[in-house]
Amino acid sequence: MRLIPRTTSALFIGMAGLTGPAMAETSTEALEDRVKRLEQIIQAAGLTLPKDGKPQAGAKTPDTAAGDNQTVAANTDSSTDDGSQTQTPRADFSQEPVAQELLSDEAGEQADFVAAKPAAEDNDPLQFSIGEHTTADIGGYVKVNANFSNFSTGDSTDRQRELYTPSRVNVGQGPGSEATDFSARWTRINLLTNTRLGGHEIEGYVEFDFFGDDANEATTGSYGMRLRDAIFELDKTWLFGQTDSTFMDTSATPETLDQIGPSESISLIRQTQIRYTKNNFAVALENPSVTEEFFDRDTNTGTTATLQEEDWPDLVADYRIEHRLGHVGFGGIVRRVSNEGIDDPVTGERFDEDATVGYGFRLSGRLKVGNGGDDLRFFSTYGDGLGRYVALGLIPAGTIDADGNVETISYASGYLAYKHVWSPKWRSNVVLGTLQVDNNGRNDFGPRDAATQSASSFHVNLIWNPITPLSFGGEYIYAEREIESGADGNLDRLQFSAKYAF
Repeated sequence: MRLIPRTTSALFIGMAGLTGPAMAETSTEALEDRVKRLEQIIQAAGLTLPKDGKPQAGAKTPDTAAGDNQTVAANTDSSTDDGSQTQTPRADFSQEPVAQELLSDEAGEQADFVAAKPAAEDNDPLQFSIGEHTTADIGGYVKVNANFSNFSTGDSTDRQRELYTPSRVNVGQGPGSEATDFSARWTRINLLTNTRLGGHEIEGYVEFDFFGDDANEATTGSYGMRLRDAIFELDKTWLFGQTDSTFMDTSATPETLDQIGPSESISLIRQTQIRYTKNNFAVALENPSVTEEFFDRDTNTGTTATLQEEDWPDLVADYRIEHRLGHVGFGGIVRRVSNEGIDDPVTGERFDEDATVGYGFRLSGRLKVGNGGDDLRFFSTYGDGLGRYVALGLIPAGTIDADGNVETISYASGYLAYKHVWSPKWRSNVVLGTLQVDNNGRNDFGPRDAATQSASSFHVNLIWNPITPLSFGGEYIYAEREIESGADGNLDRLQFSAKYAF
């Protein structure tokens, strides 16, 4: 077991070289004392001194220090040869060059794309061994954003301007607002482990960011750390823990500087699940959580309730067709939408139980265009009672009328994204997304003028990779939202980002 990283061992050896001139001036006895101390330091580092340039019998070389196990790729940010950033799909930590993962924010918001970096080499200071059968790799990135936002109407908060979400595009009449924000809270750090024992392979992954709470901008500017992912996977087949939903297709996620991108049309859910994967098929039982609206028919007033638990988990499936030009993915979900745990807001009594089935379908993909690194990414969804699985929870799964009856809400959404590589160090992305909601279910029970009817966004950026771990870019975002009353509003934003991946 190596207790001290290789870089530290190299430092010890380098220190020994620097002491050479001084040792020449000391007595033979002093020289022998220094050599003995050096041997003790190297032995304490878990190494064995070589003889005649060859390792001693029983000494561990870098290739065998981890119990003859091959190291695995860390799920951390880096750039591919064409400068794009990729991620591993469905928490597969294998060395897939085009695999991507989308990572969310508070209620399932967000997004950035993280690339699996090459297998850890022997001189990687962030790769180390834990015992005889496990290797580990630390990764992540530091990301700094500067946003300049202009809302057509209404005021905004720091958190509202942190990233684009459709619910935070104000609608209606009145003066607008402008603001400038600097932030480093999307910085991430993660730990990837790989254990090979008894003919099995176990991979674990834990990741944190700093979007846990609002910043203390008055003095320290500090942010709260937040758990993003915590999973382990057995033999690349069984996955347990919190990570991106199986309904997502992170390989088709657009590359935007905004942490989410076209959030009105993207599927973004990170939750605890049990998943089985075989070849290109995956099926999972995922944590159920249903948001519904209920109100009184006579007063047309009410409240939104979030049910943290349902009787049955959400059943989610995914299938991918791989091709030399890319992939096409199909997703499906079946879930229970009920009034369980809801009290009548007028009488305070529990409603008689009523439930219905919610469902959704997804068609997505990523296809190469030409041989210069360009690609086309697409994502389309239709759902009835799908709720929070698209648009960051903007659309409830359903409504509950004054008698406690459940009615699901349907919507359709999608985006198109095109990436163009100008040169090995420069690339751009253009993204257009939209969401259309059928609110008839709500209107049957009373006027819901504030219900979102549609939302859309446009993103265009330019990204520069001067060297592999560094990227700098600028992005323009335009977004708009309209509600059932006809009121609307829009957002204009310029964002600049600097990022260092390790």
